[in-house]
Amino acid sequence: MERKSLITSWLLLLVYFGFAQTNTQSIKGKVVDYVTGEPLIGATVTLEGSDPLIGSVTDFEGRYVLNNVSVGRHVLLISFIGYKPVRIPEILLTSAKPFWIDISLEEDLVNLGEVVVRARKGKEAFNTMATVSARSFTIEESSRFAGGLSDPSRVAYNFAGVTFSSPQDNGVVIRGNSPTNVLWRVNGLDIAGAAHFGGGNMAGAGLISIYSANILRGSDFFTGAFPAEYGNATAGVFDINFRKGNAEENQHLVQVGVLGVDLASEGPISKENESSYLVNYRHGFIGYYGALVNGTAPYYQDLSFNLNFPTKKSGAFSFWGIGGLSRIDSPIRRYQIEFEDDQSVSKIKYREYENDFLDSQINFGMGATGINHKLPIGKSSFLHSTIGYTPHLYDNETQFFEQDADTLNSGMYHPHLRQRNVESKIEFASRLTSKLSRNITNESGIRANLLSVESHSFDVEAVMDPLQENYSLAGNTHSVNLFTQFKVMLTADLDLNMGFPRLNLGG
Repeated sequence: MERKSLITSWLLLLVYFGFAQTNTQSIKGKVVDYVTGEPLIGATVTLEGSDPLIGSVTDFEGRYVLNNVSVGRHVLLISFIGYKPVRIPEILLTSAKPFWIDISLEEDLVNLGEVVVRARKGKEAFNTMATVSARSFTIEESSRFAGGLSDPSRVAYNFAGVTFSSPQDNGVVIRGNSPTNVLWRVNGLDIAGAAHFGGGNMAGAGLISIYSANILRGSDFFTGAFPAEYGNATAGVFDINFRKGNAEENQHLVQVGVLGVDLASEGPISKENESSYLVNYRHGFIGYYGALVNGTAPYYQDLSFNLNFPTKKSGAFSFWGIGGLSRIDSPIRRYQIEFEDDQSVSKIKYREYENDFLDSQINFGMGATGINHKLPIGKSSFLHSTIGYTPHLYDNETQFFEQDADTLNSGMYHPHLRQRNVESKIEFASRLTSKLSRNITNESGIRANLLSVESHSFDVEAVMDPLQENYSLAGNTHSVNLFTQFKVMLTADLDLNMGFPRLNLGG
């Protein structure tokens, strides 16, 4: 009896200390110039409403740290002389790991009037040349949106003039334009729809994005007034960028849900050089659910990574990649007898229509890998270059089932349809961003690519006939695009944009 009382007392004591202890964590990051990316030394970062005040001043590298911050939602206030102050709301701090957020401040014109702190609610684009019809998404927004599946494209459905192509996919329809006309750019490379199951949908969409929201720094979404560097866009733009891994400590993440499992790991490669890695792997479960009921089974898995290597004199290098494999298995309709609770026959399922006799397997593959280099040139310019490779695969093999009898699920399979399409692209892009004066910014660049295509198709004239070739083709083409754009701040609230979106040199 005394032993049980002692154990109970210890448990109550542990519970008391658990509730009495306040969970705290840190907020860390870097404050830089919005245009050049140069660190801002001496910028003030404070936590709104904190008592006593929790704040920090950026060091020589623009870094700041807010320690002993209670977990929950907070608001950051950032200010620096000569720059527009910023208020960042809805920062969710958890006890699992420090919250990292890099902040860009935009230079302000000389204004001797009152200082107004403006809120940055995720609406401002990361792109320095964006003015209107642009919005940015953060990781938290992607995960909080109901039905968003942590997919930025589904979050976009929440805005005026934007809807989905169909409820089951992530196609984005902007003002009635086809999703095929939406430009997807990942870490500087143009990609034809970074989504699983995207090769066979005529609407140019897929089921779910090929990357996890855990690897995103943020994404810009444009519905119009595209900056000059997006010269090939006609309907809209998704510009997605990966974040850097934690350069101070190793962190690991495991998320398991109805749709699948998500594994992530990040940490320093070299603490001395501040190099880091970030890796994420996902495996979907929905295909196994379909197979259990002998129905359509969509399988998918993907891998994303980002390796960052900053240097003191040669700029920052990053090696990144994404790759996804997906498959849709659509079996024949099986002969089946359904019974009621009293064992009486309620329904008999036969194969009646041609689709009931078709067994298909569609394979999708998509990947992209690249090397990015960001090089400061003086204190008012930087050169951002990217070179990468992107392959796409669509393979459809369908067979016709010759049944032994209506009431049997045994028989012989015959080739019915075979389609295969392989695309690959090598791309190089480079842009120079320069602050010519306090209120004039220029961005000029070049984008060149070499595209190769190989495609063939076979089908039958009648059921169980031999396959016949419809077409078979292979070829390649190339293009070179040049652009330039100026952004002039006329007043604190009025900007002027002008430029040439593209000069095409291709064949």
